[in-house]
Amino acid sequence: MIRLLIFSALAWIAYSLVKRWLRTVLPPSTATQGPLSRQGEPMVEDPQCGTFIPTDTAISSTVAGKKIYFCSKECCDTYLKTH
Repeated sequence: MIRLLIFSALAWIAYSLVKRWLRTVLPPSTATQGPLSRQGEPMVEDPQCGTFIPTDTAISSTVAGKKIYFCSKECCDTYLKTH
């Protein structure tokens, strides 16, 4: 019984080490990057209305050193007035 517990613990440690190593070696997946458009472009969420838009067509603004994307000039103006 003790051997089974030790084997299980060693297997879990080996699994954890391999998983951590793979995270450093492999590029990030698209699941961690966010949704993609039909053409494969990265999409971002407008913080004002919640609409997802491709980054190349979105209107961007820098707020407190962070780049924020909007679907329209109206959403951008409303967001900047309230924040």
